[in-house]
Amino acid sequence: MINQPRQAAKSALLKRILIAGIFLVAAGTVLALKYLPSDKAPVVPVVAISVEKPMECPLPAEEPPPLPQLVEVGSKVCVACKMMMPIIDGLRSANEGKLEVVFVDVREETNAPSLYNVFVIPTQIFYAADGQELFRHEGFYSTEEILAKWKEFGIELDSSEKTSGAADES
Repeated sequence: MINQPRQAAKSALLKRILIAGIFLVAAGTVLALKYLPSDKAPVVPVVAISVEKPMECPLPAEEPPPLPQLVEVGSKVCVACKMMMPIIDGLRSANEGKLEVVFVDVREETNAPSLYNVFVIPTQIFYAADGQELFRHEGFYSTEEILAKWKEFGIELDSSEKTSGAADES
């Protein structure tokens, strides 16, 4: 009970100090605005760079044409997503230079569901080379179904089995 009056006194003192501090900051701001010239622009240092020979662009003169894209939005821990991983990896390696295959992990990129408008994982999104969404599928999607869907859009791709089929030829 004895500490309550002390606590109240400390609280009142802190309030007075805070009010005084706010007053000093406000007064300093008013004085600064009153006495500092407002018609002069701030001084910005100018840096001049002279280059004797022009720098070359590090990018190639001609960029390769954009590729159609398959985006797999999923996770490394969901069961159906784990089943999709060898399919996605196989399509990526079998169709290098023909199809860009991207895996987006929603646990690492937390804004991915809203960015891609995804409510269920895994979701496969098919994009044309110009970036237009062609089709999307939710859940497990086999290699054959993916290749058939791309064929509907006029894009012939290689099966991921062709990359591991070297033993079949012997």
